Amino acid sequence: IVLVAVNLDPFRTQSGTVTIPLERLGLGGDRPFFVRELLSDEKYLWNGGRAFIELVPDLSPVKVYRLYRYVRRENDFDYYM
Repeated sequence: IVLVAVNLDPFRTQSGTVTIPLERLGLGGDRPFFVRELLSDEKYLWNGGRAFIELVPDLSPVKVYRLYRYVRRENDFDYYM
């Protein structure tokens, strides 16, 4: 599952909350899920179907997120990320 957010305004930062249809994507609405931003390799653990995204024209006008089902394994902990 890939989620792409793009800022088309070259002068101003754009931000907001996105709503992700977790049930339709098979991620389940009651469990956290793992997210990796593919361009910066940042990693997140999101809960629920709403997430805040900020797109800064000079730094990160595009975010490409890959969403994973959250499976607890040893390498899911912070010291592996």
